[in-house]
Amino acid sequence: STPTRTAGTSDPVTEPVRSVEIERKFDVGDETPVPDLSVLPGVARVSPGEHRELDARYLDTADRMLARAGVALRRRTGGPDAGWHIKGPLVDGARIELHWPLGDADAVPAAALDTVAEMTDATPADLAGLTAIARIRNDRVAYHLLDADGGIVAELADDRVRTRDERTGEERRWREWEEDRRGSVASW
Repeated sequence: STPTRTAGTSDPVTEPVRSVEIERKFDVGDETPVPDLSVLPGVARVSPGEHRELDARYLDTADRMLARAGVALRRRTGGPDAGWHIKGPLVDGARIELHWPLGDADAVPAAALDTVAEMTDATPADLAGLTAIARIRNDRVAYHLLDADGGIVAELADDRVRTRDERTGEERRWREWEEDRRGSVASW
């Protein structure tokens, strides 16, 4: 079913968790081993891999209003950040990401819709037409790269990705590594 907003509903959580996302993605072969990440500058050790099954549905209007504005709206299950996410436009290699808990599985949080409207100049009528445009499923193994104090400086996700274009039915598969930096890390 397509996630919707019901007029007059109130969301129990209206303030999102905000973060700045600095990530890079790398295409890798199916059999490529994950390298020794502990040799990177600022990395003292690497956590054991944590397996995660992620399932995300991306929403947009029929005329791709969100994509044209560089904004992504998704509902993702699995992993420590399951919920509703808005990714803002890429600016200087980073983007703002906003996150709300899943709540009602079929309803986009009203606060998320309000935020999308502000970022895209969409009207309530535009957003009433949100529909699922893509499904992305990741079989992920996540590694935390830790500094000498045990703080997380980055995460490397080893992803086996399956996608489906919900408009055409086209499916694709590939493997990638996703590096998500946290805080200040020496350039690798």
